[in-house]
Amino acid sequence: MPMWDYDCQKCGKVTELYFTRFVDHPNCLDCGEPMDYRPAFNYTSETRAQRFSPVVIHKDAAGNVRFPGRADAPVPEGFQKVELTNIHEVRKFEKDMNSRDREQAEKFRGVRGQFLDGQLAANREAMKELVKRFTPRGRFFYDKMREASEAKQKQGAKDVRPAFYIDAFSNDASNRESHFDERNQHGRSMRGK
Repeated sequence: MPMWDYDCQKCGKVTELYFTRFVDHPNCLDCGEPMDYRPAFNYTSETRAQRFSPVVIHKDAAGNVRFPGRADAPVPEGFQKVELTNIHEVRKFEKDMNSRDREQAEKFRGVRGQFLDGQLAANREAMKELVKRFTPRGRFFYDKMREASEAKQKQGAKDVRPAFYIDAFSNDASNRESHFDERNQHGRSMRGK
């Protein structure tokens, strides 16, 4: 059942009431006068969300990203300064970075797979000549190792799951390492302990 907030203009009491549907002017529980609806969020006034300093990144035309150590750091040539000013922009940036990392990892996996397949084929050809000279016991051991190798190849590679995130928005003081620099004297003194 939804909760609605109401203000009583006579006694000034704010009351939370539960109704299955919106009621325009219910009576105050203390003085009996009609109450006015009080929106929980007033979108016409300044937002109540906690403000934060923008997250600053440097990005070039090719999509390469650099993370400056400070918001006022000079922008490298060929890059432009980008400020992420709200949670939506931060989460979208994290999603884009993870998508890009996943794409690069899949591309690397494909190239590496082709190389390893070629290397494996060459190794098997070389082993055919060596296996002819094995003892029966050595041949048995070789067959078992080859079965294990083929079973492992059939399993395939695990899914790539990049985990890029902006630390300040994904961790809090309980699960984030302390940051130490010349501007963070508290952190520096804690480091020495």
